[in-house]
This record gives sequence, structure tokens and C-alpha cells, in this order.
Amino acid sequence: ALTALPYLPNFLTLGNPMENFKLTKPFSSIVDSAGVSAPFTRDWLDLLCFCLSGLPADGTITAEMAMMMGEFYEPNAVMDCPKGGAKAIVDALVRGIEKKGGSVFCNSHVQEITIQDGRATGVV
Repeated sequence: ALTALPYLPNFLTLGNPMENFKLTKPFSSIVDSAGVSAPFTRDWLDLLCFCLSGLPADGTITAEMAMMMGEFYEPNAVMDCPKGGAKAIVDALVRGIEKKGGSVFCNSHVQEITIQDGRATGVV
């Protein structure tokens, strides 16, 4: 408590300190409270959330989006996308697994995961 004491006067000048809890809510609640209703804009914001967190706006916290928005609209900012799109990331992961002697199976039933010394060593 003593370490935060010097900052208390500044904290109290913020108006309603409970407003800060909005940062931990889903970004969709901010979008809703701002009255954003245009489908294109809502879809764009959903896409930005997904690019950042892998989740739509209702699964991305506002603090994460606030940080990204602060940087995203700076001069010379870019939104990187891998050549070949998101599939290129998956393909690179598969190549890495296969290069180390592993195999990737999709849509396959897993009966058992073999564990040795606390590590997964196989899948049956």
C-alpha cells in the first residue's frame, strides 16, 4: 500500500476510478457502449481483435486492443501478414515437426498419449 501512496492523488483526479475496470472487459462491450452498429466497422474491429489475440472482440480484453490501437495508427505503422497468409504459419510448423522426425495427423482419433519422464513421447 505504501508503494502506491504517492500515486493516489493522481488516481483520484481521474474522475470515477471504477472506469479503469473497463480495460479488463471484452472489447465488444466498448464497441457496444460506443454505439458502433455499422456491420463493416464491427467486422473490421472483430478482424483486428482476431489478428491480435486469435479471438473475436467478445474474447479480447480492451486493454490489449487499447495498446494495439495506440501503436497501429502511428505514422509508418504496418500490419504484417505472412506471405501465403495464416496457412503459411501452419505449414512452417508442420515442416518443423517433420524435420525433427515427427508426423502430423489431422482428423485422427487419439486413444492414448504416451508419457515418459513427464513429457509426451507418443500418440496412439
